[in-house]
Amino acid sequence: MENKITELINQSIKDGKDCMCNDNRFANEFASIISKFNLNIFIETGSYLGHSSDLIKSLFPKLEIYSCDINNSYVEIAKNGNDSINYEVKDSIPFLKEKIELLNEKLLFIFLDAHGFGGDFPLEEELLLIGNSTKQFILCIHDCKIPNYNNFGYDTYGGVSISTELIEKTLKKTNCSFNIYIPSEQYSHFNLRGRCYVLINPDKEMIRNMNDNKLLKGIL
Repeated sequence: MENKITELINQSIKDGKDCMCNDNRFANEFASIISKFNLNIFIETGSYLGHSSDLIKSLFPKLEIYSCDINNSYVEIAKNGNDSINYEVKDSIPFLKEKIELLNEKLLFIFLDAHGFGGDFPLEEELLLIGNSTKQFILCIHDCKIPNYNNFGYDTYGGVSISTELIEKTLKKTNCSFNIYIPSEQYSHFNLRGRCYVLINPDKEMIRNMNDNKLLKGIL
């Protein structure tokens, strides 16, 4: 799997694309989670040009992928005749609500990356929606400030930074239990972006599987 990811990332760089920030470590984190949890469905908010979902689909051809973006031009580029990924022009909140209600799957892996376009910042509302569901989730929140990891980039909107502290504070307003994980170590990369992973309503097996992942470490 690691060799395949390296091959796809190198091709992405040659093609001028941005697959998972062209970060091998980031892509391996996703691949390890999808494999370990034997996931069937991957959900993304913030398709952009579809490069990251294309990479995930190349690694896991049988994985069902649902992705949304509010920018019609981005979605049209992402689709580009590709009907193996389900792209929609839709705001992330109704998109997530629909998928959570309709997809008959015990565990959903959701990549929250819809923030940014036009200064839009739906993250807190997304977390409240997910946190008040009774289902189980694995979340990845992109562009997140990581405690003591100063070389990881993160986003700020209206003076509010995406951070593990914000995520914890928001989820505590909901009915869910949760655990937060970050990359297990700092490293160097030309486009290094912070991210954290959150288990929502985890059982003992979910926690054990995540704790076994050497690419991640729990902080809460």
